[in-house]
Amino acid sequence: PIADKVFVDAVSGELLAIHPTIHSARNRETYDAENQEFGPGTLRLSEGQTTSGDSVIDEIHANTGKTHACVSTLFGRDSFDGAGATIVGVGHLSVGLVNAFWDGSQLLFGDGDGQLSGPLVVEDIVHHEFGHAVTQYTSALIYESDSGALNEAMSDVLAAICQIHESGG
Repeated sequence: PIADKVFVDAVSGELLAIHPTIHSARNRETYDAENQEFGPGTLRLSEGQTTSGDSVIDEIHANTGKTHACVSTLFGRDSFDGAGATIVGVGHLSVGLVNAFWDGSQLLFGDGDGQLSGPLVVEDIVHHEFGHAVTQYTSALIYESDSGALNEAMSDVLAAICQIHESGG
């Protein structure tokens, strides 16, 4: 169903904005890359499920849900693209990978090296990486030099906003 508020310039007839009043539910898929260097891997959780028996996969799934709730509540966005895209999270990427990133279609998380870093799946990291997805769909920034720095800054801001939102602040 569609029930949008449509704003049109009364003089020019130009479409100014469309604001949906019906928002679809989040749609998450969380995969296990099984230490391969690519994703997504094996589907472990989908929307409506909460536990897989793997704490890393469970944490990715829970935290992508929290991020979706944040952007939905505060910004009226249905997923990172604003149109209900499936949020694909991938855990256990590679071996000893101390990194997490958005690759243009999915959120990928390494397990860390076991010494200086554990799995990179805590809330603020998931929020940050989700921010890169939002930036991809809301701007034409090229990830290089100053525009790359703006992309990182926007992800940091979204992560901070969602952390505050979750704490009830």
